Amino acid sequence: ESEYVLEGSSIRSLKQFMQVNQFKKAALMLVATDARGNRELQVFRKAFHEIDTDGSGTVSIAELVRWLRKKHKKVSTDRILEALSAFDLDQSGELDYQEFMLATGKIRALNNVENVARVFRQMDTDGDGVLSLSEVQRAMETAGMDHRKARDMMKEFDADGSGTIDYSEFLAMMQHGNRDLEEATDYFKKITFG
Repeated sequence: ESEYVLEGSSIRSLKQFMQVNQFKKAALMLVATDARGNRELQVFRKAFHEIDTDGSGTVSIAELVRWLRKKHKKVSTDRILEALSAFDLDQSGELDYQEFMLATGKIRALNNVENVARVFRQMDTDGDGVLSLSEVQRAMETAGMDHRKARDMMKEFDADGSGTIDYSEFLAMMQHGNRDLEEATDYFKKITFG
């Protein structure tokens, strides 16, 4: 059996990721669950369904602990809770499929221009080339997140002050400040997949 210890840098990364703008988290979730042709993600999809033993569509701490024990990994429940809570974006106490895929994704690979453009087009439901407040709210709702602060979150990335997010602003948001997220996903994968 192996014991995983949460290093100080991993704790900082998890905490930093928890502070990431909710709009960016919603977009990242869409990218993570829509990445096509990614073999690694197929492995994680299969693992999600293995771990979700009750078929609820979510992974609980108890299910994750049982799965890890089955894989002969010794990880404290506290460590799992820390990792799980960073990606539990809707604060349900469990990871749904999108949250799990975000936690296991390779952010650099997922965040390539092709995937980001696809998700932008998916969010831009009226096809006008910009994301309006209602489109951002809808994306956040789809991701199971509270959309009431969408206007404030948009301001952070609305570089031209138009009240909308165009593709260049969206791409900049998606590619900015991902080091903590990379470290957080690496830690989650380390404790769950070794």
